[in-house]
Amino acid sequence: MKIKLLIFGIMTFISNSSIGKECDCRKIFLTVKSHIETNYAGFQDKVNKETYKVYDAWNDLIWKKTGHNFEKAAYCIYFILEWMTFFKDRHLQIRSTLNPSDTTESVAEEIIFLTADELGYLKTSRKVEGIYIDKENTTKIAVIKRPNSFRTHVGLVLETTSTKWKPGQIILEIRPDPLSLNKFEGIRYANNRTPRKVAYSLGIKTLGEDWMRYNDSQKGQRVFLSPQNVIQSKMLDDDILYVKIGSFNQIYASEIASVFNEQNTLLNSVSNLIIDLRGNSGGADFSYEPILPYIYTQPMTVVGADIYATEANIRGWKELLDMRDIPDDEKADIAAYVKGMTENIGGFLPLIEDEVISFASKKLFPKKVILLIDEGCASTSEQFILTAKESKKVILMGNHTSGVLDYANMRAHNIDGTDYRLFYATSRSRRIDLSQGIDNKGIVPDVLLSKEEEWVRQSILYLKEMRID
Repeated sequence: MKIKLLIFGIMTFISNSSIGKECDCRKIFLTVKSHIETNYAGFQDKVNKETYKVYDAWNDLIWKKTGHNFEKAAYCIYFILEWMTFFKDRHLQIRSTLNPSDTTESVAEEIIFLTADELGYLKTSRKVEGIYIDKENTTKIAVIKRPNSFRTHVGLVLETTSTKWKPGQIILEIRPDPLSLNKFEGIRYANNRTPRKVAYSLGIKTLGEDWMRYNDSQKGQRVFLSPQNVIQSKMLDDDILYVKIGSFNQIYASEIASVFNEQNTLLNSVSNLIIDLRGNSGGADFSYEPILPYIYTQPMTVVGADIYATEANIRGWKELLDMRDIPDDEKADIAAYVKGMTENIGGFLPLIEDEVISFASKKLFPKKVILLIDEGCASTSEQFILTAKESKKVILMGNHTSGVLDYANMRAHNIDGTDYRLFYATSRSRRIDLSQGIDNKGIVPDVLLSKEEEWVRQSILYLKEMRID
């Protein structure tokens, strides 16, 4: 596999002069703050008579932090991400609008070259400065001092198998945590340069959970991971079918349906089914509908949700009508929601009615269904798990889910003057009023598995033990 190498030089330069253009951070902060206060479906729950004083104080703190006109908008986004933690809702996000396939050519970026002396120092350093490789063994970086108004250190790419990065580009910007020794905070950039707020502890051989110290003896040990299929199925035993569903995104809906259609004969005779949902962060509810008949044992109650009707939310929902991957019948429903919102500005109206899912008959097979779940399961994935756990066939195994469902149906809003979009929830689950919310708690499995265990193997053993009993 071809690896891009950094040619060492003696200079630091800027790839585009727009890097030096300062952003008005407070203006960006007020824009985001106003939009969330006006359109976020959870705002009235999160900011109330018990919490508004704390919220006001939090606003004042972030206002002070955004008083500096930083060299680039990403630094301001960092503080806005910090501000958004008040709401404890991971359906509040900021993402770059840049095309991931075009970032290496189109992004105005700071490029750093290292001298031979600097590289030699990094190879022996035991401070935060050093050479690290990510846990996927795909990108090697150098962490070195390059202070500016935001950071003290940068992590620049030395070698990578990624087409989204080039040697010399900055993937990490960090500074010491003022409250903790050997801890750092800052930004790690995604492939499309979306800034992600990170906090790292400096270990003897690690920088947080993302990076491991690298040395020349590791050269022959590098194993670059190849991408795995998001949807796949295979027989694990004579009577155990394994189906991996890594996402319920609408682009995989037809593939999920195909798997269950193609395996229909087998599913109607195999005793056990393992559905691996680990890392499934959500998608569209209609993507999991083909699975329900195979896990059904009794009517399943689904608690509905309401949509918050505002002008901006209407615009966000209208955008869905132009998406190719959404079926026409779903688009008809969306058009009806838009019409209802237009007639009820400022209020909540039903998005999903409380319903009971039932089928005319229940399938004898599979007899047992294990859902493998973990902290990566969120949003639509959690809705499926809540529905599935009502079945007498279903056993949840693994670890608790993410807890990101009470406020959902994210829509986007462009942040003026930046290359970023704000994503926020426009719907509110009625489970909240029933004290059945799962945000920041997640769904607890029936059988807890440790990270050290091989989960699929443990699932097979569990099914075999049930068979013996």
